[in-house]
Amino acid sequence: MTDSRMVYGPKRLLKQPQQYLHIPIEYRGTTVADVFVASQELSGLEIAYIDADEDDDSETIGGAVMIGNGKDGYYNIDFELTPDHRRDGMLDFADEDYDLSKGRAFLVKTGYQTVQLSAQSFDEALKQLP
Repeated sequence: MTDSRMVYGPKRLLKQPQQYLHIPIEYRGTTVADVFVASQELSGLEIAYIDADEDDDSETIGGAVMIGNGKDGYYNIDFELTPDHRRDGMLDFADEDYDLSKGRAFLVKTGYQTVQLSAQSFDEALKQLP
């Protein structure tokens, strides 16, 4: 299981940078999407994968990003991904389809609202966080 880590958004004039929990969605040992979670009513962040669905042409991975903890409960955001030959593809995240060629980072705002960032890397995403 991949562990989450605390990261900080960009420094703003006269304001402390906001804290986020980060967890990657990985495919064959490579990060295909980064999920950043702002402060929520539930603390903690984990990810769980289901067994891959394999056929002759593609492999679909899926699972859930679990915001929360074993004591207080979890808010689950399901995901499913079928990568194409370039590692891009469509990511079904929070019941929405996202084209990874348009961005590989996702922000879960307070209140569990999910938005896609245009960043193609972890470092780019850190600069785009509010």
